[in-house]
Amino acid sequence: MKTKFAYIILLLVPVVLMAQREFHVFPADHYKSPGTQAGDGSLNSPWDLQTALSQPNSVVNGGDTIWLHGGTYTGRFISTINSTKPDKKILVSSISGERVTLNGNTKSARKSVLEVQGARVRYQNFEITFLGDYDRHFGQPGFQKVNGLFHTLGEDCEFSGLRIHNNPGVGVGSWKATGGTLIEFCKVYNNGHLRKKKGVGEGFYVQNQSDKERIIRNNFIFNNYYKGIEVWSASS
Repeated sequence: MKTKFAYIILLLVPVVLMAQREFHVFPADHYKSPGTQAGDGSLNSPWDLQTALSQPNSVVNGGDTIWLHGGTYTGRFISTINSTKPDKKILVSSISGERVTLNGNTKSARKSVLEVQGARVRYQNFEITFLGDYDRHFGQPGFQKVNGLFHTLGEDCEFSGLRIHNNPGVGVGSWKATGGTLIEFCKVYNNGHLRKKKGVGEGFYVQNQSDKERIIRNNFIFNNYYKGIEVWSASS
C-alpha cells in the first residue's frame, strides 16, 4: 500500500509543477542579468518585458506567474498574454520588495505605456509613468499624447496596487470589451496635458458594453488634468 501511495505522489508532482510555473523578467539594460527576447523566462535566462507579455498560452497560462524584477523598463508595451482557464488567472507582479517602473518616455508609435489585450490576467504592484523631461502642452514640438494603462480587450482582468502617474494622457482607460474588470488599491494622479482653454486627461475613463460586473474600488485618484473619473454605462 505504501509503495502504491509513493508512486501516486511521484506521478502527481510533475503534473503540479507543470500546472503552475514561474517566469522571470529583467530590464533589457540590467547590469547583471539583462532580459532578452532570446531568453526562456528562467532566472538564469530571463525575458525582456515585451517578450514576456507576448507569450502564447501554450507557454504562459492560468495559474502561472511572471515576476518582474526591480528596475526601470523603458518602452511602451502591449500585453497579449491570455489565460484559457476560466478559474485561473495569470499573475504579472513585481518581486516582493523590489520597485518596478514602466517608463513610457521614449520614441514609439504606441499610444499607451501599457496596453492590455488579453483575458484573465492580474497585474499588480508596479509603476506606470513618464520619467525625465517631456512637454505637456498640446501642439508644442515634441509633444506626445500617451496614456498610462489602456485595457482595450479581454475580460476578467484585475489591476491592483499600481501607481499610474505623470502620463501625458488618460491615466487608466477601461474599454467596452473588458467586462468583469477589477481595479483596486491603485494610485492614479498627475495624468493629462494642457490645451489652450483647459486641461485634458481623466484619471479613469471607463466604458461598458457587458452584463459582467465591473468593480472600481479603494483607489486614490487625484490631481489629474481633467476629471478624476468618468464612467459610461452600456449603450443600446
